[in-house]
Amino acid sequence: MRRWRDLLLITVLFGILIGFTVYGPGSNQIQDDGQTGSTHSSGGEGALGLQRWLQALGYNALNLEYTAWRIPDEAAALFTIAPEEPITEEQAEETLRWVRNGGTLILVVPVQWQQNRNELLDQLDASVVFDDDADLVERADVVQPLLTDPPVVSVPVNTQSALELGRDDYLPLLSTDLGDALVGIQEGRGYIYLAATEFPFTNDGLREPGSAALILNLLARVPPGATVLFNEYHHGYNTPPTLRRVVLRQWWGWAALYAVLVTVLYIVLTGRRFGRPVPLRADVARRSSAEYVQSLAMLFRRARKQSYIQEHYLNQLKRRLARPYGFVPPGDDAKFVDELQRYRGASDEQAARLRALLEQFRRPASDEQLVRLVRTADAFADEKGRLR
Repeated sequence: MRRWRDLLLITVLFGILIGFTVYGPGSNQIQDDGQTGSTHSSGGEGALGLQRWLQALGYNALNLEYTAWRIPDEAAALFTIAPEEPITEEQAEETLRWVRNGGTLILVVPVQWQQNRNELLDQLDASVVFDDDADLVERADVVQPLLTDPPVVSVPVNTQSALELGRDDYLPLLSTDLGDALVGIQEGRGYIYLAATEFPFTNDGLREPGSAALILNLLARVPPGATVLFNEYHHGYNTPPTLRRVVLRQWWGWAALYAVLVTVLYIVLTGRRFGRPVPLRADVARRSSAEYVQSLAMLFRRARKQSYIQEHYLNQLKRRLARPYGFVPPGDDAKFVDELQRYRGASDEQAARLRALLEQFRRPASDEQLVRLVRTADAFADEKGRLR
């Protein structure tokens, strides 16, 4: 029986392990790797490489997430790469307020993400157009001699889209046969870089020549060591994560769940069931008659009813001596002794001793004297109640 139980335990544990492998952190990791422009993604379309690279350069690269939408004034630059959630009018106004105070915004809106509501693009009077019939453009050329630190000649874009602006106060920086791929817009004391392709900012794009140089030029207005934020708010990281989400999205959370399940299964399959509860001896023990006598004696002593006790033992002695002869003992002690002699239940000597004993019961006595008196009365008659 134990052998089959151990075999069943091993089978169940391996089944759970396979389930965790298929539906656990592995599946979540695939989804995270495909999140475009997110620093939480280490896949080809993610931006984790860009954040780690800027940290290595000395920038304070942080995420803007799990908070109300407000850009700190101490932040020098903000990357908003392929926002997946709509940008509301209030959020757009907050972003432009921060830019006008001297911030640098790198706004990357590929055409597939333009379908979401984007009030920031509307306020900039810009849009992204997509040419379905055009071939994929692999690289964009520099059209202004401004990207010189370090020098940039061309940048990988891998796109079929271009920017379209309804304003004239912008500066084209990168261009393809389809149109402008990157433009710059002066906004107050700050600057906005608007891009139609996310490829140069992704983990795959950073490996291509020209991408890193382009990013360094975009951050030319940002001093070394300054705070650079990545907008994860519009990638869905806008509400504090629940414990369930944290556990199920982390490898250590799945490991902890598996350990708990293994422990529970081991206890269930190898543990012993609890038997019936064993009551305490004090709960099942019955009180003895001696305890009742002692309690009653303590009550009489506390109430100072010693004369009542003496009267009780006196009457008990009389009833015991009168029982063999079948008469009711009178209350007067002398009449009782005479009645006992009339029935020939006591000799003259015994009658004298009985009168003395009854007289002692009538006198006040201490506890010790009463105990000795009761013992004397018990010894005065035999088991059948006859005088000895």
